[in-house]
Amino acid sequence: MLRATLDMYVATATRAARLTARGWPAAFVIVVYTAIVFAAGFFLGHLGIVGGFLMGFVECAVVSSFLAMVEQVANVGRLTRDDFTRSFGAYFWDVMGVLFLFWMISMAQNAIAAALPPSGQLAVGLAVAIGEFVFLNACPEIIYKRRLGSSLQGSLAVVSESAKFVQANWIEWFVPNFALAFLAILATPLFWAHGISGIAYLIPSLMNPLQAPILLAGPLLAGGLGLSLFLLPPFLLALLYAMVFRGLLFDELSRGSRRLRAFRARF
Repeated sequence: MLRATLDMYVATATRAARLTARGWPAAFVIVVYTAIVFAAGFFLGHLGIVGGFLMGFVECAVVSSFLAMVEQVANVGRLTRDDFTRSFGAYFWDVMGVLFLFWMISMAQNAIAAALPPSGQLAVGLAVAIGEFVFLNACPEIIYKRRLGSSLQGSLAVVSESAKFVQANWIEWFVPNFALAFLAILATPLFWAHGISGIAYLIPSLMNPLQAPILLAGPLLAGGLGLSLFLLPPFLLALLYAMVFRGLLFDELSRGSRRLRAFRARF
Protein backbone atom coordinates (compact mmCIF):
# COMPACT_ATOMS: atom_id res chain seq x y z
CA MET A 1 0.00 0.00 0.00
CA LEU A 2 2.88 2.37 0.80
CA ARG A 3 4.51 1.59 -2.54
CA ALA A 4 1.25 2.33 -4.37
CA THR A 5 0.97 5.69 -2.59
CA LEU A 6 4.55 6.65 -3.38
CA ASP A 7 4.08 5.67 -7.02
CA MET A 8 0.95 7.84 -7.11
CA TYR A 9 2.89 10.80 -5.69
CA VAL A 10 5.70 10.41 -8.22
CA ALA A 11 3.33 10.12 -11.17
CA THR A 12 1.25 13.08 -9.97
CA ALA A 13 4.30 15.26 -9.29
CA THR A 14 5.76 14.46 -12.70
CA ARG A 15 2.54 15.23 -14.53
CA ALA A 16 2.05 18.45 -12.52
CA ALA A 17 5.57 19.58 -13.45
CA ARG A 18 4.93 18.90 -17.14
CA LEU A 19 1.62 20.78 -17.12
CA THR A 20 3.03 23.70 -15.13
CA ALA A 21 5.90 24.00 -17.62
CA ARG A 22 3.38 24.19 -20.46
CA GLY A 23 1.03 26.58 -18.67
CA TRP A 24 3.66 28.75 -16.96
CA PRO A 25 2.04 32.08 -17.99
CA ALA A 26 -0.74 31.36 -15.48
CA ALA A 27 1.78 31.81 -12.66
CA PHE A 28 2.43 35.41 -13.62
CA VAL A 29 -1.28 36.20 -13.70
CA ILE A 30 -0.94 36.33 -9.91
CA VAL A 31 0.85 39.65 -10.40
CA VAL A 32 -2.29 40.92 -12.13
CA TYR A 33 -4.37 39.74 -9.19
CA THR A 34 -2.05 41.61 -6.85
CA ALA A 35 -2.51 44.81 -8.84
CA ILE A 36 -6.30 44.37 -8.94
CA VAL A 37 -6.58 43.77 -5.19
CA PHE A 38 -4.36 46.69 -4.26
CA ALA A 39 -6.02 49.05 -6.72
CA ALA A 40 -9.47 48.05 -5.46
CA GLY A 41 -8.33 48.58 -1.88
CA PHE A 42 -7.00 52.02 -2.75
CA PHE A 43 -10.17 53.21 -4.49
CA LEU A 44 -12.73 51.44 -2.28
CA GLY A 45 -11.07 51.73 1.10
CA HIS A 46 -12.69 55.08 1.93
CA LEU A 47 -16.25 53.97 1.10
CA GLY A 48 -16.95 52.29 4.44
CA ILE A 49 -19.39 49.39 4.45
CA VAL A 50 -20.21 49.83 0.77
CA GLY A 51 -16.53 49.68 -0.07
CA GLY A 52 -16.20 46.55 2.01
CA PHE A 53 -18.97 44.83 0.06
CA LEU A 54 -17.49 45.91 -3.27
CA MET A 55 -14.08 44.68 -2.14
CA GLY A 56 -15.67 41.33 -1.41
CA PHE A 57 -16.92 41.13 -5.01
CA VAL A 58 -13.41 41.90 -6.26
CA GLU A 59 -11.92 39.18 -4.07
CA CYS A 60 -14.48 36.62 -5.26
CA ALA A 61 -13.70 37.48 -8.89
CA VAL A 62 -9.96 37.10 -8.30
CA VAL A 63 -10.37 33.73 -6.54
CA SER A 64 -12.69 32.57 -9.31
CA SER A 65 -10.12 33.53 -11.92
CA PHE A 66 -7.31 31.77 -10.10
CA LEU A 67 -9.28 28.54 -9.76
CA ALA A 68 -10.25 28.66 -13.44
CA MET A 69 -6.60 29.22 -14.42
CA VAL A 70 -5.49 26.27 -12.30
CA GLU A 71 -8.24 24.12 -13.81
CA GLN A 72 -7.19 25.02 -17.35
CA VAL A 73 -3.53 24.29 -16.68
CA ALA A 74 -4.34 20.99 -14.96
CA ASN A 75 -6.61 19.92 -17.83
CA VAL A 76 -4.70 20.96 -20.94
CA GLY A 77 -1.62 22.91 -19.86
CA ARG A 78 -2.40 25.81 -22.20
CA LEU A 79 -4.02 29.21 -21.75
CA THR A 80 -5.54 31.76 -24.08
CA ARG A 81 -6.58 35.36 -23.58
CA ASP A 82 -10.23 34.27 -23.67
CA ASP A 83 -9.56 31.79 -20.87
CA PHE A 84 -8.32 34.65 -18.71
CA THR A 85 -11.16 37.06 -19.46
CA ARG A 86 -13.83 34.41 -18.82
CA SER A 87 -12.18 33.18 -15.65
CA PHE A 88 -13.38 36.02 -13.41
CA GLY A 89 -16.97 34.88 -13.72
CA ALA A 90 -16.39 31.15 -14.02
CA TYR A 91 -16.79 30.35 -10.31
CA PHE A 92 -17.69 33.79 -8.98
CA TRP A 93 -20.95 32.81 -7.27
CA ASP A 94 -19.58 29.46 -6.10
CA VAL A 95 -16.70 31.22 -4.39
CA MET A 96 -18.98 33.87 -2.94
CA GLY A 97 -21.24 31.21 -1.43
CA VAL A 98 -18.37 29.41 0.27
CA LEU A 99 -16.72 32.63 1.49
CA PHE A 100 -20.11 33.68 2.88
CA LEU A 101 -20.10 30.51 4.98
CA PHE A 102 -16.58 31.37 6.11
CA TRP A 103 -17.85 34.80 7.09
CA MET A 104 -20.72 33.28 9.09
CA ILE A 105 -18.24 31.04 10.92
CA SER A 106 -16.14 34.12 11.68
CA MET A 107 -19.16 35.99 13.04
CA ALA A 108 -20.10 33.05 15.27
CA GLN A 109 -16.50 32.83 16.46
CA ASN A 110 -16.46 36.53 17.37
CA ALA A 111 -19.77 36.25 19.22
CA ILE A 112 -18.51 33.34 21.30
CA ALA A 113 -15.10 34.89 21.92
CA ALA A 114 -16.65 38.16 23.13
CA ALA A 115 -17.90 36.43 26.27
CA LEU A 116 -14.55 34.77 27.03
CA PRO A 117 -11.31 35.94 28.66
CA PRO A 118 -8.28 36.54 26.40
CA SER A 119 -7.02 32.99 26.87
CA GLY A 120 -10.43 31.63 25.85
CA GLN A 121 -10.55 33.91 22.82
CA LEU A 122 -7.16 32.60 21.72
CA ALA A 123 -8.28 28.99 22.17
CA VAL A 124 -11.48 29.53 20.18
CA GLY A 125 -9.65 31.34 17.39
CA LEU A 126 -7.02 28.61 17.19
CA ALA A 127 -9.64 25.84 17.15
CA VAL A 128 -11.61 27.54 14.35
CA ALA A 129 -8.47 28.21 12.28
CA ILE A 130 -7.28 24.61 12.58
CA GLY A 131 -10.78 23.28 11.84
CA GLU A 132 -11.09 25.41 8.70
CA PHE A 133 -7.59 24.48 7.53
CA VAL A 134 -8.17 20.75 8.01
CA PHE A 135 -11.77 20.12 7.02
CA LEU A 136 -12.17 22.85 4.39
CA ASN A 137 -8.76 22.33 2.81
CA ALA A 138 -10.12 20.69 -0.33
CA CYS A 139 -12.73 23.41 -1.02
CA PRO A 140 -10.83 24.87 -4.02
CA GLU A 141 -10.73 21.49 -5.76
CA ILE A 142 -14.34 20.69 -4.85
CA ILE A 143 -15.47 24.00 -6.38
CA TYR A 144 -13.86 23.61 -9.79
CA LYS A 145 -14.06 19.84 -10.13
CA ARG A 146 -17.42 18.91 -8.61
CA ARG A 147 -19.31 22.08 -9.66
CA LEU A 148 -21.94 21.72 -6.94
CA GLY A 149 -23.61 25.07 -7.64
CA SER A 150 -23.68 28.55 -6.16
CA SER A 151 -26.83 28.26 -4.03
CA LEU A 152 -26.67 27.97 -0.24
CA GLN A 153 -27.29 24.26 -0.63
CA GLY A 154 -24.42 24.03 -3.12
CA SER A 155 -22.07 25.95 -0.81
CA LEU A 156 -22.95 23.69 2.10
CA ALA A 157 -22.33 20.71 -0.16
CA VAL A 158 -18.86 22.06 -1.02
CA VAL A 159 -17.99 22.27 2.68
CA SER A 160 -19.49 18.86 3.38
CA GLU A 161 -17.70 17.19 0.46
CA SER A 162 -14.40 18.77 1.50
CA ALA A 163 -14.76 17.43 5.04
CA LYS A 164 -15.65 13.94 3.75
CA PHE A 165 -12.72 13.93 1.34
CA VAL A 166 -10.25 14.97 4.04
CA GLN A 167 -11.59 12.38 6.48
CA ALA A 168 -11.16 9.64 3.90
CA ASN A 169 -7.72 10.72 2.64
CA TRP A 170 -6.13 12.84 5.35
CA ILE A 171 -2.74 11.13 5.34
CA GLU A 172 -2.34 10.96 1.56
CA TRP A 173 -3.61 14.54 1.18
CA PHE A 174 -1.76 16.43 3.90
CA VAL A 175 1.69 14.83 3.68
CA PRO A 176 2.44 16.22 0.18
CA ASN A 177 0.53 19.43 0.93
CA PHE A 178 2.78 20.20 3.89
CA ALA A 179 5.81 19.39 1.75
CA LEU A 180 4.58 21.73 -1.00
CA ALA A 181 3.87 24.49 1.52
CA PHE A 182 7.44 24.15 2.80
CA LEU A 183 8.84 24.40 -0.74
CA ALA A 184 6.62 27.40 -1.49
CA ILE A 185 7.92 29.13 1.63
CA LEU A 186 11.52 28.49 0.58
CA ALA A 187 10.74 29.98 -2.84
CA THR A 188 9.10 33.17 -1.58
CA PRO A 189 11.07 36.44 -1.54
CA LEU A 190 9.95 37.07 2.05
CA PHE A 191 11.93 34.06 3.25
CA TRP A 192 15.12 35.29 1.59
CA ALA A 193 14.52 38.84 2.85
CA HIS A 194 13.44 38.20 6.44
CA GLY A 195 14.13 34.54 7.25
CA ILE A 196 11.98 33.03 10.01
CA SER A 197 9.98 36.24 10.53
CA GLY A 198 9.04 36.14 6.85
CA ILE A 199 7.74 32.59 7.28
CA ALA A 200 5.58 33.69 10.21
CA TYR A 201 4.07 36.40 7.99
CA LEU A 202 3.20 33.83 5.31
CA ILE A 203 1.56 31.19 7.51
CA PRO A 204 -1.90 32.88 7.69
CA SER A 205 -1.97 32.98 3.87
CA LEU A 206 -1.05 29.34 3.49
CA MET A 207 -3.70 28.33 6.05
CA ASN A 208 -6.45 29.26 3.57
CA PRO A 209 -5.93 27.68 0.11
CA LEU A 210 -9.18 29.16 -1.24
CA GLN A 211 -8.05 32.76 -0.73
CA ALA A 212 -4.32 32.22 -1.21
CA PRO A 213 -3.99 34.46 -4.31
CA ILE A 214 -5.53 37.35 -2.36
CA LEU A 215 -3.84 36.76 0.98
CA LEU A 216 -0.45 36.31 -0.68
CA ALA A 217 -0.76 39.61 -2.52
CA GLY A 218 0.56 41.61 0.44
CA PRO A 219 3.53 39.34 1.14
CA LEU A 220 4.26 39.17 -2.58
CA LEU A 221 4.76 42.91 -2.85
CA ALA A 222 6.26 43.35 0.59
CA GLY A 223 8.94 40.78 -0.15
CA GLY A 224 9.38 41.48 -3.82
CA LEU A 225 9.68 45.23 -4.16
CA GLY A 226 12.77 45.40 -2.00
CA LEU A 227 14.50 42.50 -3.74
CA SER A 228 15.72 41.62 -7.20
CA LEU A 229 12.83 40.60 -9.38
CA PHE A 230 14.49 37.30 -10.24
CA LEU A 231 13.28 35.96 -6.87
CA LEU A 232 9.62 36.39 -7.82
CA PRO A 233 9.30 33.85 -10.70
CA PRO A 234 10.28 30.81 -8.57
CA PHE A 235 7.68 31.78 -5.98
CA LEU A 236 4.93 32.27 -8.57
CA LEU A 237 5.76 29.01 -10.34
CA ALA A 238 5.89 27.15 -7.02
CA LEU A 239 2.42 28.42 -6.13
CA LEU A 240 0.98 27.38 -9.50
CA TYR A 241 2.69 24.00 -9.34
CA ALA A 242 1.32 23.37 -5.85
CA MET A 243 -2.24 24.09 -6.93
CA VAL A 244 -1.96 21.98 -10.10
CA PHE A 245 -0.50 19.12 -8.06
CA ARG A 246 -3.37 19.42 -5.56
CA GLY A 247 -5.91 19.17 -8.36
CA LEU A 248 -4.30 16.10 -9.88
CA LEU A 249 -3.87 14.46 -6.49
CA PHE A 250 -7.52 15.17 -5.71
CA ASP A 251 -8.51 13.27 -8.84
CA GLU A 252 -6.31 10.32 -7.92
CA LEU A 253 -7.57 10.10 -4.36
CA SER A 254 -11.20 10.44 -5.46
CA ARG A 255 -11.01 7.31 -7.61
CA GLY A 256 -11.16 4.85 -4.75
CA SER A 257 -10.02 3.74 -1.32
CA ARG A 258 -6.46 2.93 -0.23
CA ARG A 259 -7.06 -0.77 -0.83
CA LEU A 260 -8.41 -0.15 -4.31
CA ARG A 261 -5.40 2.00 -5.22
CA ALA A 262 -3.07 -0.71 -3.93
CA PHE A 263 -4.92 -3.33 -5.97
CA ARG A 264 -4.74 -1.25 -9.16
CA ALA A 265 -1.02 -0.67 -8.62
CA ARG A 266 -0.38 -4.40 -9.04
CA PHE A 267 -1.40 -4.30 -12.71
